[in-house]
Amino acid sequence: MEAKERRALDKCFEGFLRDLDPTPSFLHSLYAEGILTEEQMDRISKTTSRETQVALLLRILPHRGPKAFTIFKEKLEKDYGWLAQKLDEEVRKLQSGQASINKRLITIIESQLIPLIYTDGSSQPMVDEKAHPGLIIQKLSDYLTNLELKCHKALDVSILGNYKAPLHQLIEEKLRRFKDEKKKVPVEVEVDDVQKEIKDLKRQLRDMMKLKAENDKLKNIVDKQKEKLKDYNKMTRDTKRYKQDMEKFKKDNDILRYEVETLREQLRGNIVNPFA
Repeated sequence: MEAKERRALDKCFEGFLRDLDPTPSFLHSLYAEGILTEEQMDRISKTTSRETQVALLLRILPHRGPKAFTIFKEKLEKDYGWLAQKLDEEVRKLQSGQASINKRLITIIESQLIPLIYTDGSSQPMVDEKAHPGLIIQKLSDYLTNLELKCHKALDVSILGNYKAPLHQLIEEKLRRFKDEKKKVPVEVEVDDVQKEIKDLKRQLRDMMKLKAENDKLKNIVDKQKEKLKDYNKMTRDTKRYKQDMEKFKKDNDILRYEVETLREQLRGNIVNPFA
């Protein structure tokens, strides 16, 4: 089961607890499709409360293969159409959010980064907007590495180990060497060409800084989303635990009520016939 499908199940958890009744026939239909094993079906059926049965079913489904979500939704459409529709809505929302981030990343790569690296940017293969964000970020990292290599090559500066020198320092070092060489060996240099080169390099530096800022912003968004997901998962676990505690309190309460009624009946008997 894909991550977005697992998240959609989590988001619909309360609705399932409220409305879904995993009857033996419903569970057997999942067993017939190979989504549940016989042992899993029996374990769910033997669970005392309906809510616990639902929680156990939803805990098992994400580990039952890539078709589990689709088949489960198809079974819901027969008697629980509103729950199947809610699952579809949550999946579409998750897909839309991922596509939005992917589109922004690809726009940055295509419009800002590739023109800095390649003479003919249109000839470079693009990443599909539907791809996983991690794949696009890796592609972005590859392009930045390529840009770094081209900058060092253009400036005729070697890369020493893991040291990352800022581009403006590399340009200043290149100019310093150029001036030193000019003092040693008189060479006719076209000043306009040098100034143009410096101007182009500065423009590339500004574009790269802008790209880096945008990349940092996107990473912050991804980190915040991960933190929200952790909080939600914790809240889900707490909710399950609270429901289990509530069921136990209800059972204990019923036992206490029964004992109180028994004591009252005994007390009434003693009052009516105190010498019995």
